[in-house]
Amino acid sequence: MSRLELCSKLWSSRCSRGVRRALEIDRHVSVAAFSRSNHDVAASGTNPEVEKIHNELVETMKSQRIPQSALVFSLLENCSSPQDVKLALDAVARLRTTKAVQGQQQANFGSKLSQSVLDACLRAKDAENALKTIWEHNIYGFTASSESANQILAYARAQQDLVLMQKTLRTMSLNSVTPTRATAEIALRICKEQGNHKLLHSLAKEFHQSGLKFSTGLYDICISTSANAGDTKHALEVQQWRSKSKLPYTTATAFALAKVQLLKRKPKEAAQLIQAHVQESEEKDMYLRILVRAWPVEVLTRKKRSVIEANLREDVGALLDELRALGCNVKVDVADFGTGKETLRKPVYA
Repeated sequence: MSRLELCSKLWSSRCSRGVRRALEIDRHVSVAAFSRSNHDVAASGTNPEVEKIHNELVETMKSQRIPQSALVFSLLENCSSPQDVKLALDAVARLRTTKAVQGQQQANFGSKLSQSVLDACLRAKDAENALKTIWEHNIYGFTASSESANQILAYARAQQDLVLMQKTLRTMSLNSVTPTRATAEIALRICKEQGNHKLLHSLAKEFHQSGLKFSTGLYDICISTSANAGDTKHALEVQQWRSKSKLPYTTATAFALAKVQLLKRKPKEAAQLIQAHVQESEEKDMYLRILVRAWPVEVLTRKKRSVIEANLREDVGALLDELRALGCNVKVDVADFGTGKETLRKPVYA
């Protein structure tokens, strides 16, 4: 068994029985459900063009004829609402049944049709039906793929929808859809952007254990997010993975690990990390401003403020003194400690 297969088993074991039953019941709807009339399927709010094409497709199949592919794709391209998608899925299910009866289809549809259905679902903001495109066994004949799953995850990120991200990962695990590096990139970025560092580390650990190789940027995200939250244990754990990958230090990683040293009350070690791994002076100044002004605000909201605030202020001051002693031109002062947010001019992970 490969490590990627192990990841799928890990995810599957963590899904609740209730969720599993719900997915299984929904997944194994009988084909008989699609024998209802056009009137039953059509709903208010349906695009008239979609309804027209759907009816034309159904009438063609009722006479045991296979409709033209162009008509099916036209139906999907015109979908713009969940009601439209409902009609489209009805037509696709009927098409698969008709082809099977005539012996023209013994397997799932190809990726082109599955992709068109997924595009239609996401365009219509119908995430629940989009998830059906990554079911391993389905009445529609969709071909599940990691690419489709990643497209749903990208949609979840655009919508800032953490719940949809979790549903997508769960659906992947239940349907043997193997996660890729892109899966990890999107999922972990969603966790970071939603401020859920615990879920980020939990998923990062599963992805890492499954054998996925992280990019330099993804290591930056994992280490920086944990350090910014004051989670030294998880930041150092990810740093161990990064070290084994023999990746060079980035500015983001160096400053994140410097924050870890500050939280451990080791300002000298923090200064040495920064001096050794950050050469560009403008970048160093920018990250230092964030460390002094913005980071304390973030970390103190997550920690017991009264316990560590005085110590952290003292150690940040000591860090600045150590950097000056090492010959750095430090342009920020401890008087700026925790004075507010500081933004970066480029997408790095301070």
